[in-house]
Amino acid sequence: MEDFEQLYCLYSKQLYKYLLYISGDKYLAEELLQETYYQALKSIFRFKGDSKVSTWLYQISKNVYLKHLTKERKEKLISMSETKDLVYSKTDRKSVV
Repeated sequence: MEDFEQLYCLYSKQLYKYLLYISGDKYLAEELLQETYYQALKSIFRFKGDSKVSTWLYQISKNVYLKHLTKERKEKLISMSETKDLVYSKTDRKSVV
C-alpha cells in the first residue's frame, strides 16, 4: 500500500491538472482524480510495465473522463426524453378534453 501512496504523491498534481484541463471544472477534476486512483488500484495487477506508470495513469484518467461524458450524455438524453413525454402527455390530454 505504501507503493500506491507513493504513486499518488508522485502523480496526483499532474493528473489533477490534466483532468482540470480536459474537464474545465475543478470539482469534477477532483472527483475524476479519485476515480482514476480507484480504477488504478483495482487494476494494478494488469500493469505489465510495458509503459511508464505515468502513461498508464494518464490513460486511466482519460478513460475515466470519457466514461463520465458517456454517462452524462445518457442522463441528458433520458432527461430530455422524459421532458418530451411530459409535454406530449399534456398536449394529448388537452386535445381529448
